[in-house]
Amino acid sequence: MFRLKERLRRIADYENFYSLAALFGQQLPLLLLMVETGAGLPSGIGWGIDLLSTLIVVAGGQAILGGGMFIIALLLSFIPKLKLPRLLVGSLLSSLIFIPKLFTYSNINYAGAYILTGIIILFGISFGLFTAGLVARRAATIGQRSVLAGSGFMLVVLLFLIADGAGLRNAADREIVPAVEHSALTASVTPPAQAGNYAVQTLTYGSGNDWLRREFGREADLLTESVDASSFVTKWPKLRSWYWGFDAKSLPVNGRMWLPKGDGPFPVVLIVHGNHTMEDFSDDGYEYLGQLLASRGFLTVSVDENFANYSTWSGIPNNDYALRAWMLLHHLRVIDEFNQDTGNLLAGKADMQKIALIGHSRGGQAAALAAVYDDYYRSADKKEKLAGITYPITSVVAIAPTDRKLEDKYVELENINYLTLHGSQDSDVTTFDGDRQYDRVTFTNPASGYHFKSSLYIEHANHGQFNTDWGRQDIKLPTRLMMNTMDIMKGSDQQHIAQTYIAAFLETTLHGDDRYLPMFRDARQAAGWLPATRYVNRFDDSTMIRIADYDEDQDKNTGSTEAIHLKGEHLVRWEEKDVKNRQRSSRMNKAVWLAWDREDASYAIMLPQAGYSSLDDTAQFVFSLAQPDEGSGEPADFTVTALTADGISVSLPISEFRPVQIAIQTRYLNVGKLEKTIKKGKVNSSSETVFQDFFLPLDRFAEQDGRFVPSRITGIRFTFDKTPAGTVVIDDLRLQPSS
Repeated sequence: MFRLKERLRRIADYENFYSLAALFGQQLPLLLLMVETGAGLPSGIGWGIDLLSTLIVVAGGQAILGGGMFIIALLLSFIPKLKLPRLLVGSLLSSLIFIPKLFTYSNINYAGAYILTGIIILFGISFGLFTAGLVARRAATIGQRSVLAGSGFMLVVLLFLIADGAGLRNAADREIVPAVEHSALTASVTPPAQAGNYAVQTLTYGSGNDWLRREFGREADLLTESVDASSFVTKWPKLRSWYWGFDAKSLPVNGRMWLPKGDGPFPVVLIVHGNHTMEDFSDDGYEYLGQLLASRGFLTVSVDENFANYSTWSGIPNNDYALRAWMLLHHLRVIDEFNQDTGNLLAGKADMQKIALIGHSRGGQAAALAAVYDDYYRSADKKEKLAGITYPITSVVAIAPTDRKLEDKYVELENINYLTLHGSQDSDVTTFDGDRQYDRVTFTNPASGYHFKSSLYIEHANHGQFNTDWGRQDIKLPTRLMMNTMDIMKGSDQQHIAQTYIAAFLETTLHGDDRYLPMFRDARQAAGWLPATRYVNRFDDSTMIRIADYDEDQDKNTGSTEAIHLKGEHLVRWEEKDVKNRQRSSRMNKAVWLAWDREDASYAIMLPQAGYSSLDDTAQFVFSLAQPDEGSGEPADFTVTALTADGISVSLPISEFRPVQIAIQTRYLNVGKLEKTIKKGKVNSSSETVFQDFFLPLDRFAEQDGRFVPSRITGIRFTFDKTPAGTVVIDDLRLQPSS
């Protein structure tokens, strides 16, 4: 025991001024890392508890690192003649043992975790030595000056890398979307993001006994009864019950409502958040949408489903996708009950025949699922999940949605209007999954009326800023410190885009105002209303005539019917195959790849004679095109020739309709080759194959040659004669009978 006490007393024998400075310098960034980690674990109870939990995390982390340091230093004291600064070495080894665990929690593999830990330690030591050198500069020896110079040089190098990592040196250039000259849309129609004519009343409904949030507890304007989801939600830890005060048998139906002040009835719009830290409540992050939509005559509710979200402490409930959709149906039921209760302030306010569901992230998939909920789970023979609630869903809006297979199948929507938005800088849902759902929206019943679907891909938009509470960082702490935030647009701009498109979509599909339709066909029509960035959009509706979508069969020579013939000549590549997303996973959609290196290369679509006699001068040829980010990097241009049964052929360059744009390249992080170590490589710098729809009015060809008659069209030919070499991907060839 005496020898142990003696060793403890002499544990710092070989420390000196510089080793202690290095020790304290190394601890400084680690301390800040602990603070950042603690700040990322909100309690949802209040800032005081959040501060306390942060202090506990910091104290616990320092205790672990300090304890490891002393144990290692003590063990080193047992090695004879080892004259090292034991505390400094112990601190280094302790940090290398424990800090990488913190990074692996943030979805970084061990190789990346150790490299990042090494960089942090090196920075701290360099800072400590440089500071010590400055303090001792008056009596500096050559060795001390060397320490000052060496640590200063290392700090300069590391600070350069940090500046680069913060995006301060090399943020991407922003390309401005070219507007359509003299757009009749923006000149004659009220901007959809402009507040409407209704004053707005804000109220809440809830259980009345929510101890975490008074607005759903004792201050709720309307009371609701809890619902029981325990038949299919069976994973609900006691810690989660302790936190919320309820379990899966008594889930609250809580909502924030923005109600137009007027007689009504008003179309009903539900907004549901996605998966986020459970304790960092998400439902109040859509007020910017709720206020706008209510002012334009929509009864709008932001649904509270925070209890379905992930927690560091209690995980996430099983079947959370089903739960999210199931809860939406119960919210519709509650609103309907309020609507029918003559003594209720909502009596007669809700038009339950006009309903739109808006969802963000997992909520986006839940919104689509809720539209077909009972049919979906009945066909999967999952009776325990049935809600027994059915309302006609007119429209679905999916903001950066997920698209996961549930019960071994995917959601398919029929005769429902669909809009999806996604940002190129989304480092949470990194692939454009809403576009996959877009391809599974079909219009099969003309008697059900006009329907359309549209997708919008937004350069520089991220995942979190569609919710005002989620912010600019889509990745967990502390990895978020490495995010390329300089390439992310301002949150207010991103929310303005959402307001513009969602309000216009609901005006069109619920209020029947078709004046906004042009902006869904071509985002350039709305450029006067939108922040300056690059937009890529698709559009389809129930009036279009399908020519080829490449999912029909295995024969690349035929289109949607055997009477439609496809022919490629002198192409380097002519291949119909599955489209992949940036993670190389299937988009579950086939398209045709066309590559060329000579000017007489062509691709022709030959149509049956007299097959389209109903076409008039307002008809349009429509197709989707993407140019992968490969090859020379030069945007493709080519000639489009329209052919008729009369032997008339008229040619125009595609650039006269709209320019082809190369796929948007995204850099999520500023860590160079370390990208591959984070989130299993899902946030590598990469691009996504996103299709842009091209609308070619047939009267443009008639203007070139008066003998051209749209109803006599028999073919379209692409001739790749304007760009020496290139590759394009083409999909969804269609004719729109009238515009």
